[in-house]
Amino acid sequence: MRWQIRYIYNMRLSPDQCATRHSDITSFAMISSLISVIVPVYNGSPYLRECIDSALNQTYPLVEVIAVNDGSKDSSMEILKSYRDRIQIIDQRNSGPAIARNNGVKVARGEFVAFLDQDDIWDNSKLEHQAALLRYHASALATYCDHRGIDEYGKVTSPTGALYDPRASGQILEYLIRGNFILSASLVMLRRTAFDLAGGFDASQPHWADDYDLWMRIAAQGPFLYQNETLVSYRRHGSNTSGSGAEMLIGNAHALRNLEQHLDKQTYQKLLPLLSDSIYRSTLGTAWYYRLQGRRKLAIQSYRAALALRPTSLTAWLGLARSLFISERTPT
Repeated sequence: MRWQIRYIYNMRLSPDQCATRHSDITSFAMISSLISVIVPVYNGSPYLRECIDSALNQTYPLVEVIAVNDGSKDSSMEILKSYRDRIQIIDQRNSGPAIARNNGVKVARGEFVAFLDQDDIWDNSKLEHQAALLRYHASALATYCDHRGIDEYGKVTSPTGALYDPRASGQILEYLIRGNFILSASLVMLRRTAFDLAGGFDASQPHWADDYDLWMRIAAQGPFLYQNETLVSYRRHGSNTSGSGAEMLIGNAHALRNLEQHLDKQTYQKLLPLLSDSIYRSTLGTAWYYRLQGRRKLAIQSYRAALALRPTSLTAWLGLARSLFISERTPT
């Protein structure tokens, strides 16, 4: 089994080869277990119907769709209700996507759980292919596929994301510590037991890094496989809530520090220097962002945190000195 996982990581397959490899494990998808699809919704009316339809039109036979309306103020709830008994709806006060996803999983009955963001679209075979992979690799806790980029009109802007960042498979914690390459929760399917073992999404994390935080905690427990297929259309538009590059730095710093608190230090002793370095770099980036924004107190706090990790860092000392001479600005 270990060789098979490493093989998926080392091989870069063409679409034809990928289909051939998938045919070897198709029979595992026929052993059908229920898959629970969790869709957090907040003011998602422009793209929501396409999203829900893609979840309902899967080739996999046993799917339940659970939509969590997170206090939407547009017509999202009316759209969800139009599906009647085809989906299950949870209506809650606005609490953020982490709590929305957690509440969806609480009522989920599936052995496998998949997440779908309100503006993304799945290919019809997405769940079938991922369920087959997890069935074939019984020790794997989760899997993620690749995505194509689309714009607000559904036009393809990039045929696959696999061309840009390296993809890791199997024991991927080290690679995740170096940087998050799982772009969206819409790419992921995991075992419900893995979700429970990791403790679900941490609502204290900034919402643009709560998924990164969970992927690392799951990867610390066991294999996380890369599905070398493009099965998701990831939509970029003006209302995306994934955060700016600077906001991602803040979120990543939180996620890495959270991992440090929960990680088994004895098991992952060799990764501790890498984790410390990643925390330092993300904390330094966060401090730089706060300084540019004129948020003096947070900048000073972040530079001091970076210096606690690297006391001889000239960059951190210079940044701290500059932060002492700026005026505090209220963020807009």
